[in-house]
Amino acid sequence: MTTLLRLTIVLGVLCIGTAALVIRGEVNQLKRRSREASEEVLVDFVVTVRTMLGENMWRGDSLDGSLLDEMTAAHRERISATIYDLKKTSIDTSLLIYDKKGTLLFDSGGKHLVGAAYDQWRDVHYALRGGYGARTTTNPGEPCGTMYVSLPLYHRGAVSGVISAAKPTCASNRLVADARRQVVLLGTVIFLAAACLGFIALLVLTEPLRKLSRYVRSVRDGNPIALPAMPPGELRELLQAIEEMRRAVDGTQKTTRYIRAISHEIKSPVTAIRGALEVVQATVDSSVREKFLANMEQDTGRIIGLVDNLMTLNSLAAHGGGPEVESFRLGSILEEVSERVRSEAALKNVSLEVNILNPDERLLGSPFLARESLTNVVRNAISFSPNGSQVEIAVRRGVGGADVESTVIPPYVEVHIRDHGPGVPEWALTRIFDQFFSLPRPTTGLRSTGLGLAITQEAMSIMGGWIVAKNLSGGGFFVSLSFRSESSDCKARRS
Repeated sequence: MTTLLRLTIVLGVLCIGTAALVIRGEVNQLKRRSREASEEVLVDFVVTVRTMLGENMWRGDSLDGSLLDEMTAAHRERISATIYDLKKTSIDTSLLIYDKKGTLLFDSGGKHLVGAAYDQWRDVHYALRGGYGARTTTNPGEPCGTMYVSLPLYHRGAVSGVISAAKPTCASNRLVADARRQVVLLGTVIFLAAACLGFIALLVLTEPLRKLSRYVRSVRDGNPIALPAMPPGELRELLQAIEEMRRAVDGTQKTTRYIRAISHEIKSPVTAIRGALEVVQATVDSSVREKFLANMEQDTGRIIGLVDNLMTLNSLAAHGGGPEVESFRLGSILEEVSERVRSEAALKNVSLEVNILNPDERLLGSPFLARESLTNVVRNAISFSPNGSQVEIAVRRGVGGADVESTVIPPYVEVHIRDHGPGVPEWALTRIFDQFFSLPRPTTGLRSTGLGLAITQEAMSIMGGWIVAKNLSGGGFFVSLSFRSESSDCKARRS
């Protein structure tokens, strides 16, 4: 069960429970207020009638029936009154009079048994003792109850009986029922609106959790997506902690993988050096010794190259989460690269032609990674170039030459490197960026460590750039490295 579903269920239960309690409380309050209003009117009615009758209602110890006949006649009168939605056609409020023993003497509505004793009923009981009494009674078979209010009657200063008003609660019950329906309807509408708003709020509040879950799953599957945007607070801190952990684990795994692979690669030249040492120690022939010493020198150089590449790969692993972005001068980097490879180019009588329109062009990224990437590609171009040929380095902001298709887009600058060697076999074009894949050099037949272009591709990816390579139709091999430009980036931000 998802967190959103759990929260929705919890919110729904809370809303339903709260709505039920509120509606029940409001209906009970409405019922009570309705009874209070009805009871207050009955009290006013009883007091008014008692005052009007006064002591003239008594003839000795008996009632003067002539004074009460008019009240009985009022119940037979037909009326027509519309009170909002209630249509009233007759009087339903009865006047009851009891003697001092609680025996019913008079009922204007004719619904009670005259002569019966009612002194045990709550309202009559309290009134006979000079107080105020009230009750609501529902008799079997009746659709609604009857509300009674009672006050004492006085004759010659003493309680001589009880006067009561009785009114059925049917009308008030109808009003309460109508009000209950309206309250329930209004409560249902409010609940549904609150539930919809709550669900939308839950969607908004849990969206960062879903983004975080998708990101963690992508990391688990080895294909991390871009960091999702998180609101300030604990979730953003958690995402940053996860990303830092991913970088650390990724860097450790890469370093372990590189060490394992390079350790395997080092075994071959070490074994060859050991065998050459045994031959050198066992022979006195100087030509043989020189041959094997030369082989040992080549294998030693291969080991040094592997170790250098291991150090570079370890540095890349440290930058795995992305190095700090710096602004650096492209012309300075190209000068350093040219100086690095000068001796190698001189050995093959290969000249370097650097064509940069703006030596002060500034790029964004890591100077170290940019220098290593360009050095690897230029060395590779020199090693595949025929003796006495030329390696061309050019910087472009737009479309390249007729046989060179540029991949540059506005915020990037391309560095093109071209040699005039035999190029790369078509079957190998898809593998030249694989680790430890290497082709024999055309002049010596030797292979490199097979890590140069792999290092370059990873370094360019870390800096937010890319590398493409292809054979040229006129001969030779072409490599393009795309770097982020500071000037174009600033313009984009200002716009």
